[in-house]
Amino acid sequence: MALSDRMQAARLKATKDRPYLATALWSMIPVESKDMPFPMGVDRHWRLYYNPELMHEWETPTMAGVLYHEVYHLLRDHADRAEAMHIGPANHMAWNVAADAEINDDLLGESLPLPKDCVTPTKLKMPDNKLAEWYYRQFPSKNGGGGDGDPSQGGGQAGEGLPKEGEESPTNGAGGSCADGQTKEWEQGEPTKDAPGTGKGRHDLLKRKTAEAIREHVKSQGSVPGHWERWADEVANPKVPWQKELSADVRNAVAYQKGMVDYTYRKPSRRQSAFPRIIQPSMVAPIPRLAVVIDTSGSMGTRRSGMALGEVKGILKSMGCGEAMPVLACDAEVHGAQKVFKVDQVKLTGGGGTDMGIGMRAAAELNPRPEIVICLTDMLTPWPEEKPPYQFIVVGLGAEEDAHWAPPAYAKTIYVPDE
Repeated sequence: MALSDRMQAARLKATKDRPYLATALWSMIPVESKDMPFPMGVDRHWRLYYNPELMHEWETPTMAGVLYHEVYHLLRDHADRAEAMHIGPANHMAWNVAADAEINDDLLGESLPLPKDCVTPTKLKMPDNKLAEWYYRQFPSKNGGGGDGDPSQGGGQAGEGLPKEGEESPTNGAGGSCADGQTKEWEQGEPTKDAPGTGKGRHDLLKRKTAEAIREHVKSQGSVPGHWERWADEVANPKVPWQKELSADVRNAVAYQKGMVDYTYRKPSRRQSAFPRIIQPSMVAPIPRLAVVIDTSGSMGTRRSGMALGEVKGILKSMGCGEAMPVLACDAEVHGAQKVFKVDQVKLTGGGGTDMGIGMRAAAELNPRPEIVICLTDMLTPWPEEKPPYQFIVVGLGAEEDAHWAPPAYAKTIYVPDE
């Protein structure tokens, strides 16, 4: 069987075993690379590299298992999380080991056969079911890790089993920037016309589609591994109860609009029978004009951009989606106002500096002007001093309440923890 056919067969097997990951598995772009020192690797732009000279001994089940492992790196944002931890080239191997430890205990729980030399928390003398960040912090600094090697944290010498300088990392026979964010010599770099790849916006969309597929699979087919179900719930569900949060702001926004009240004579009151000679108005819940400004600067990263899309979904659901909602993607400039009914219609473009004040001013110039504007940001932005002509809500995604850039006093502020 030709290598390309074997690669397709491996993806088919992985899809058959885990159909809820089909979108992610088939979104990877195959690239042949004889310069790669591994049989297979995936970069952070969803390119699937393979070295035909090193893969001849791999059977289809092994290839399918490695594909599953690499998809796990992509969907769990390990490259983006490495950047958030400020992990540079000197420590990338330690992070890669920590990320593999996060993955492989789950794969063993699924009874997936793994190579004998692969990383597991047991081999590192650490407990299962921890995040890569936790494992990384336990590694002794002398081995390229980020912690002090406290033995009490791992039931033994923390980080035991971590490769020393000059040794090969015990991987699944694969490698790439999808795990640690460090671009390798054999990778093609940022996506271009001649070297297509997945950008940040499509990455977030693939995550959301995969999360929805997992949730639908649970409803129709029964169950998925618990770690995927928890992940899908985290990605698909907004963290902010928008119907509750918006209710008071809706009342305030309506109160400030001249001539608007929360009574109507268009339908009878439930108490009409008690006063047959007097027409009673009924109570209504007014729906204000709403707009959303999304921070798309480079500091947001794929993880917080995904959080932003989750919140947009919650806002659309709370508003009933009766009318299209303007969504403005903004970094140091506004990249157009999109009118959306569904979260899948949102396009996150940008990646430069940050100034949410520009997005706020653009929202004020919309026609018709919104009564409520919600800004989804990591808070790493300056704010205008002048109060805008609408109710303003700031949602700090993964931001701390004592962050350097404090939200303006005229805004209602909601903090969403980055879990």
